[in-house]
Amino acid sequence: MILKNIFVKILEYIEGMKEVLERNPMNILSVVKPLHNTVIFKGMKEFLLERNPMNVINVVKPLYVTVVFQIMKSIILERNHTNVLNVVKPFHNRVTSRYIKEYILERSPMNVISVLKPFHNRAISRNIKEHILERSPTNVINVIKTFHNKVISKSIEEHILERNPTNVINVIKSFHNKLISKDIKEHILERSPTNVINVVKPLLITVILKNIKEHTLERNLINATNVVKPLHITVISKNIKEHTLERNLINAINVVKLLHVTEVFKFMKEFILERNLMNVVNVVRPLHITIISETIKEHILERTPTNVRNAVKPLHVTVIFKGMKEFILERNPMSVVNVVKPLHVTAVFKIMKKIILKRNSMNYVSNMVTPLYITVISENIKHKRIYSTEYNQDFKVMSQLSLRT
Repeated sequence: MILKNIFVKILEYIEGMKEVLERNPMNILSVVKPLHNTVIFKGMKEFLLERNPMNVINVVKPLYVTVVFQIMKSIILERNHTNVLNVVKPFHNRVTSRYIKEYILERSPMNVISVLKPFHNRAISRNIKEHILERSPTNVINVIKTFHNKVISKSIEEHILERNPTNVINVIKSFHNKLISKDIKEHILERSPTNVINVVKPLLITVILKNIKEHTLERNLINATNVVKPLHITVISKNIKEHTLERNLINAINVVKLLHVTEVFKFMKEFILERNLMNVVNVVRPLHITIISETIKEHILERTPTNVRNAVKPLHVTVIFKGMKEFILERNPMSVVNVVKPLHVTAVFKIMKKIILKRNSMNYVSNMVTPLYITVISENIKHKRIYSTEYNQDFKVMSQLSLRT
């Protein structure tokens, strides 16, 4: 009887929900698109696309599937008169007695591409709707190639490609694998209208009550190549915060190649790269491995406005039964090759200190390397290449001192 009364209230709540479209005479498009769906064994609403008379592409592609006592609020699109690019790509996953709130996009009628592509997925008795491609009267290509695989409480998000009208190549190649009550948020790419190549190739794998936040790439307007290739692996009650890349306006190549592995109540904070306005190449390749109640804080690289490279590469290892770090190659822009190949081996509650490389602005390299402390329990230490006789002598002295301690 109680269940019957609840169903009657739900049906009364749904009744009378309509879609209203209003427009004024001054090239403004006001759209209200409420989608209220509260059903048992699911229903799917229609897609609505609205456009204004100017060179604007407004696309809304929601896919909503709800299960037993769920409500989804409306999608509201509002436009203004100025040159603004607004992109919202949320991913919401709700199960049983949940609410999904509304999306708001604000657009202008002058040369703007506005895209809202949310994908909402519910478990058991699923449906996947069609893909919609919309084009404007100008030279714009909109392509969506999605693959959806549904297996009892699983979700795979869709691939979204967006283009602007002027010489831009945007590529997203993402693979999302989720298991048992997981959420992976989306990738957001914001582009400028002039000569930019944006590439994101993330691989996200989550296991058992995990969340991985989104990757955000922000680009400038002049001749920049931005590449991010993160690999995130999380296990059992873990969080990995997002990577944020900020670029400057003049001729910079920014590369970040991160490998993060977290285990059992761990947190890794984000990496922040800050660049200056002159011709500088910034490269960061850290490898972090944490085990059992460990924390690794962020790395910050700051550069000067001339052809000088300041690099700080701390290597922190606190492990049980040892870890080995990778090789790091660094080069500055003044015809000098700087090579550092450290081998760090730590065992049972040991801490390894940093390796710091300092460089000046001329054809000279000053390598300052902290001593190598090795404390080993029944382990093998591999050999390490040394490229100068003077450095060989220093290394032998430091090794003897460390082994004595």
